[in-house]
Amino acid sequence: MNLTLIEPAIAEGPYRWLIELDGPRVGVHVESGWCVRMGDLELKLDAEETLVPLGPLLDLPVAMFTAFLNRAAAAHPAHAGAIRAFPRQALLKHVFHTSFSSYWPERALLWMADDPASWPDFADELKRFAENKAMPQGARQQAARMSRSAASTGT
Repeated sequence: MNLTLIEPAIAEGPYRWLIELDGPRVGVHVESGWCVRMGDLELKLDAEETLVPLGPLLDLPVAMFTAFLNRAAAAHPAHAGAIRAFPRQALLKHVFHTSFSSYWPERALLWMADDPASWPDFADELKRFAENKAMPQGARQQAARMSRSAASTGT
């Protein structure tokens, strides 16, 4: 799937379209937050199951995507709060809850690696992944380390 970060964002009334995914556009509505538009259908990205189209974002380095969001928020002050409220946690949880292969969960681990403060929020997912013998040993070990570290922080 081709993924394009749209810079500058496409301004369309109360929307700012920030990402193109082979046709569907993803962006923010000034009041209702993150959404995806596929043809005439618009879907609010407010639950794990609605985040399926965003999986390819995990192929980007998290620092690159975060910098992109920061630039978009600075360029569109009225939408800055919505842009900064990207549903990162729900996207990562969706990946852990639905992936049968290791590809996307390993990408999620990369996104989480530099944010230890978020690890306690993923305690169940990290533990389950670490115990899943179908996943690569290195990734399981990384998840186990993250899980232990999160547990030791007492949060």
